Amino acid sequence: ATYIVLFTIFGAVLNVSGTGKFLVDWSLAAVGRSRHGAGAGRAVTAAGLLLGAVSGSGVANTVTLGSMTWPVLKRAGYPSNMAGAILSAAGIGALICPPALGAAAFIIAELLKISYLQVVVMAAIPALLYFLSILLMIEADTRRLGTRALDLALPSAWELTRRQGFHFLALIGLPIMLALGMSAFRAVFYSILVAIALSFIDRRTALWPRRLAVALSAGGKSVIAVASTTATAGIIVGVVTLTGLGLKIAGLIVALAGGQMFLTVLYSAVAVLVLGLAVPVTASYIIAA
Repeated sequence: ATYIVLFTIFGAVLNVSGTGKFLVDWSLAAVGRSRHGAGAGRAVTAAGLLLGAVSGSGVANTVTLGSMTWPVLKRAGYPSNMAGAILSAAGIGALICPPALGAAAFIIAELLKISYLQVVVMAAIPALLYFLSILLMIEADTRRLGTRALDLALPSAWELTRRQGFHFLALIGLPIMLALGMSAFRAVFYSILVAIALSFIDRRTALWPRRLAVALSAGGKSVIAVASTTATAGIIVGVVTLTGLGLKIAGLIVALAGGQMFLTVLYSAVAVLVLGLAVPVTASYIIAA
């Protein structure tokens, strides 16, 4: 709760300052142009990765992606069910996208007694593999379904970078400050200040008091979902602990694995997968840990 408040505000500030739209446009310009229909799907996936890096919220990321890129997928001829699958898969990936990650990342750092930077580093490879898998499925399915290429009325990625590339500074600043040894709390606080300052480079996105109030309000509202999730997780953890269910399941996993580390990890992964069908990510991690 201490950290996620600032991170949700950071994501809201970036969205209101135009960073969200820039990242989507840049993704479309960079990988959206293609001779066949995979371009639109690639762009949505790339945008999900970039937006997820600053939002840390799967729901918020999916909503943002859907509102901005659904018309593009529709024009490219993607069936509704496939477009929805791409948007939800790319959107929910925000939970494992460094540096913002989801609320569970802060709990991981707390319970394992490691720095938040270590969690960010550990999440990098799974995040890249996850989005790579989405891209590979898009490549296979679009050729089978016969989606079409789009003529996007956008400048080149280089031209967009030249005009509005300052938006990237807010993204790379946070991991740099973490790598320099700053606490997550201080790093994200300074990142918010940097994002606000950068917004004034373009008058159309400048965060004057009224627009800044909108960003702070949106960030505050996003915390409500986190608060309710952690409160519910606390109740579930209490039930699991007091009934001894957690210890029984842990003992069962160890017994079935016969003392073998690989099988213990494998069975634990299956248990977490089943648990994740019923409870949100944060609650699932707390119970599993």
